[in-house]
Amino acid sequence: MFFKLDYINLESCKELLNLLILVEKSILLEGNSIEIDWYVKENNSIVQDTGQDLAELIKIPVNFKKY
Repeated sequence: MFFKLDYINLESCKELLNLLILVEKSILLEGNSIEIDWYVKENNSIVQDTGQDLAELIKIPVNFKKY
């Protein structure tokens, strides 16, 4: 799974967290694994920081990649 966001606000962050929790529960129930690639523009610290905050709330590994 991957995300490539140029902008994120509080409401979209909440919805994204809800989506990630649903995916996490589904993956754990089925015994499968998944990783998230979180693509961030080189100088977009808001999207980077938000991704790191979300990554701390879930058990899915998140790989941060610059583009």
